[in-house]
Amino acid sequence: MTTATLSQKCEALRNYYQQGIKPVDGRKPIPEDLALLMVQELKDNNVPVDALIGVHDTFLTLTLTLIEYGFTNIVLMENNHKNLTSLQEKYYNTIEKGCDKIGVTYYVPPMNNYNRCDMDFGVVIGNPPYSDTSSGSTNNGNLDSKFFLIGVEKGDYTKLIIRAKHFTDPRSTFRRKLFISGHLKSIKYVDPKVFNIDSRIMTCIPTYDKNYTGPCEIEYSTGEVNSIELDRDSLVFLDSPGKQKLKNNLSNRWIRGKVNRNKIDGDSDGFPIVEICGSDETPVMSYTKTGKNTAINSYGLITNVVNTVGTLGRVYLKPYGAAISSSVICLQCDTEEEAIILHKYLTSDKGRDAVKLNKRTAVASKEMFSYIEDPIK
Repeated sequence: MTTATLSQKCEALRNYYQQGIKPVDGRKPIPEDLALLMVQELKDNNVPVDALIGVHDTFLTLTLTLIEYGFTNIVLMENNHKNLTSLQEKYYNTIEKGCDKIGVTYYVPPMNNYNRCDMDFGVVIGNPPYSDTSSGSTNNGNLDSKFFLIGVEKGDYTKLIIRAKHFTDPRSTFRRKLFISGHLKSIKYVDPKVFNIDSRIMTCIPTYDKNYTGPCEIEYSTGEVNSIELDRDSLVFLDSPGKQKLKNNLSNRWIRGKVNRNKIDGDSDGFPIVEICGSDETPVMSYTKTGKNTAINSYGLITNVVNTVGTLGRVYLKPYGAAISSSVICLQCDTEEEAIILHKYLTSDKGRDAVKLNKRTAVASKEMFSYIEDPIK
């Protein structure tokens, strides 16, 4: 297959996608230049052309590139789906027929569960789905990290495009598992423009090689490349090389309430409690006799635990005599004057920029505040 033929085929597949013929999980086709880069790295790592390669690949751009580079033993990994629209059904039929024409195995795991796959791959590569949207909830489970771990279990060499948020989350067991293994060979930043997605949804290509042990080569958005010995506590911020926690930061002020909102009993004989920070001029208040009176009779700033990535949302001076629920965090201060200074800072352009840079998930975590300067000396 010549390069011109490959480009023509990829363009035809992109046209299908633009017509609305696409998979149910929101994946987009891998651009041709990125597919070329990923496959060239396989060649550079001397992957045999007859190695069994499992591919997650919308519209086969990566699969066609593998064939062009001479790889001969390719398995396209898909799932069975129910209640498809006509366009979705057309997508899966098109891909299955296309695989048959080019000698690629179209594979659906037993019971749609890749953990039940009985194949041992030389390579697992591609662009897996990122989130499980099947529940219809906005609180979707992670799929990209699960697919990566299955790749690690089923293959010798795993290279998948996933969200970079996993590597900035100190709570991520996925991050810890990869970082302590010593087998994570590289993490490469992928520009959001590549997939035409929200710039806040940063993606990257980690490469895990069971036959490699050593430091991880990290390529940042700036083009800078560092070789780092990762451990269970390491965090990687691909748009901030050398980013470190500040000595004078806000994490020591952070505290979260203990009373779940559904346990607030509304008994006026109890203590006042901030239920949630709403959208009005003052937070949503209630009373309760149930649970701990966290942060009661103290000064500080309050905001919701969960909000949009890159912002705290509404920030209020905490009512002195009120506790906070588990939906609210407080940055405690010694005096009302300190609370006012902190409020002014976090609602200023400088403070908002600091939050935008460091709040990589929806959660206003204690860890996140360790990267934000405390304006109160």
